[in-house]
Amino acid sequence: PIDKRNAITAELLRRGHAERLIISQDYCATIDWYPPEAEETFERQGAIRNWSMTLVFDEVVPALHELGVMDEATFNTLFVENPRRWLSG
Repeated sequence: PIDKRNAITAELLRRGHAERLIISQDYCATIDWYPPEAEETFERQGAIRNWSMTLVFDEVVPALHELGVMDEATFNTLFVENPRRWLSG
């Protein structure tokens, strides 16, 4: 569940691990393979929740901000500096 993931991420940030984290998400790019009624069934069954390409920025970042662990410097570390360092080797 997203609340548990956010709580774990918040605790890692509180413990000083910001420079070791990258927050990302996967996205089901095959959603358009299903007929609309199948998607509705998945949603009713709880198999999907808010399939979105912007989940991290719409839900995770605000939740971490509310938990008191996301400020501008932390955001920059997680979403700019860490990916840059990882991608550049």
